[in-house]
Amino acid sequence: MRRILRACVFRMTTGMNILSIDTSTHAGSIAVLDGDALLSEISYQTKSGHSEVLIKEIEAALKKAKLKIESIDAFAVAIGPGSFTGLRIGLATAKGLALEGNRPILGISSLEALAYSLRSMKHEARSMNIVPCINAYRGEVYVATYNIVPHASCFLPQIMLNECSITPDALCDRLKDIEDELFFIGDGAIQYKDIFAQRLGNRFVLSKEKIFPIAGAAGLIAFKRLQKNERDELIRLIPNYIRKSDAETKAL
Repeated sequence: MRRILRACVFRMTTGMNILSIDTSTHAGSIAVLDGDALLSEISYQTKSGHSEVLIKEIEAALKKAKLKIESIDAFAVAIGPGSFTGLRIGLATAKGLALEGNRPILGISSLEALAYSLRSMKHEARSMNIVPCINAYRGEVYVATYNIVPHASCFLPQIMLNECSITPDALCDRLKDIEDELFFIGDGAIQYKDIFAQRLGNRFVLSKEKIFPIAGAAGLIAFKRLQKNERDELIRLIPNYIRKSDAETKAL
């Protein structure tokens, strides 16, 4: 297992400590925030599964942030789309932690968080078309398309494509009418970069990042929702798989 510790980003603190968990792909991440201030973020890759390492990674992120689990006020968790097993493990862990003390929990779209993480890397004043793209296997990707103003307080409405599972060629067909650059990010974008480059030409812009920790971005999205007094109902919060599992498909 490989672990990466990310530098802290200090902003105005609010006294709202958030623990954010992402296990939507084989590369997981944990982040601790005080409001919109990122205190620590850890990303890791595991071949043995998230259940073997998740608690230890949470403890490491808390230690780096110099906080204890009792100091956490709310939890954010990526709910998909992504790895079915990974999503279940991350959500079950977040629910268990939130249940103690009846603390708020917020489920965050993995694709939205991935798009948000790219937005934070860019410094253009103009709006951007961001295409977060997660490898869904079976020759498909999980994808959505967002039009986002960098460093604005919120996302603009989704354009062209809501969250779905789709083949790379079908995705290119759906994006053909967008004339501006399309900023792709995610392991699905890397997996099918040749198809996207051939079909979309100069409009296809691939993020150079090869590891995509989204826990920090998910935590920031959760904080914005908490500011609006939003929270999810723990018992009703479920993973967003988008499509059926292989076992479910074979059973039909």
